[in-house]
Amino acid sequence: MQIALLAGGDGWHVRDLVRAPALLGHPAEPVDFRRVCAHVGGPPDPLSTFDTVIVRDDVTLAGLTGLGAHRAQGSPTCERLQR
Repeated sequence: MQIALLAGGDGWHVRDLVRAPALLGHPAEPVDFRRVCAHVGGPPDPLSTFDTVIVRDDVTLAGLTGLGAHRAQGSPTCERLQR
């Protein structure tokens, strides 16, 4: 399973989230949310090559319209639930 880790940095928390699935044989790649965008008639969705997307909770979801489209295509996403 190819995992995209949508994050805004490369701190220890991101490195740990990349390391953990790799131990189980699932490569994870950090993707800077500031570089994710959609284009009409342009290049493909940068998340389209991944099987799932993990969103760090420091990412502002309001500006990530591409994530909704990724979900609509049936790709699973994982988000932290607010308590």
